[in-house]
Amino acid sequence: MEEAIRNVQCQLYPQLTLKPEQLSSIQNIIEGNNVKVNLPVGFGKSVIFHMLPRIFEKLGRVNNKVLVVSPLNSIMEEQSEKLKKINVKAVQLSQKCQVIENNKDSCEDVFMESLNASIILTHPEGLLVAENGIKLLRALEGKVGAIVIDVCHKIDNWGREFRKSFSELVVLKSFFNNIPMACLSGTLAGKHINALSKQLLISNFKVISVSPEKTNLKLIVCEKIKGSSYEKIENI
Repeated sequence: MEEAIRNVQCQLYPQLTLKPEQLSSIQNIIEGNNVKVNLPVGFGKSVIFHMLPRIFEKLGRVNNKVLVVSPLNSIMEEQSEKLKKINVKAVQLSQKCQVIENNKDSCEDVFMESLNASIILTHPEGLLVAENGIKLLRALEGKVGAIVIDVCHKIDNWGREFRKSFSELVVLKSFFNNIPMACLSGTLAGKHINALSKQLLISNFKVISVSPEKTNLKLIVCEKIKGSSYEKIENI
C-alpha cells in the first residue's frame, strides 16, 4: 500500500510531502475504515480524495471511483479545475443530476460521463431527489471505492430544515454497503462529530485532526516516473 500511495503522490503532486494526517486518512480509507477528517482550511484535505482513484487502480481494485458529495457549485467547480490540472477525470453534476458544463446543465449523458469519470462531484439532491439520481446510484454499484462528504458539518447545520437531503445521505449505504465514507471539514465541532455518527448510522468513525499551527507544506524527493534516477527538491 505504501508504495502505491507514494507512486501516485509523485505522479499527481511531485512537489508535496503528504502530512501524517493526510497519509493516515488515505491509509484508513484504503483499508475500508470510515474517517472524519477535521483539518484546517488550506491543509490539503482535497489531496486525500484526489489521489484515491489512482491508488485503487494501482492496487487492482475494480471499485476505483470516488463519489464526492458537496453542498455548493463553487466548491465543485474549484475541485473540477484542480483535478483537470493533474489529469484526473472528473464530472460535475447539478442538483438535477445533470452534467454541468460552463456553469450550466448540459445535454451530456450523465450515466456515460459518470461511468467514464474517476471522481464524481455531486449535490446530495442530485442523488436523492433528482429523477436520475437513484438510477445513477444503481449504475455505480460495484464501481465506487469511497464516498466523500465535503464540508460535512453542513449535514447538521442544513440537514434539519434548509436542505433535508443532507440528513438523508445515510441512503448511500444501501447502494455502497461496506464502502468507506470520509467526512471532510475544517470546522468540525464536537457536536457535529456526534451528529454525523447518528445521522449516517456509523459508529466506527476514526477522527483525524490536527492543531491549526501545523499547516506548513514540505517538498520531498520523488522518484521520476520514467526512469530510475532521483530528482532532489529542497524542503521549504
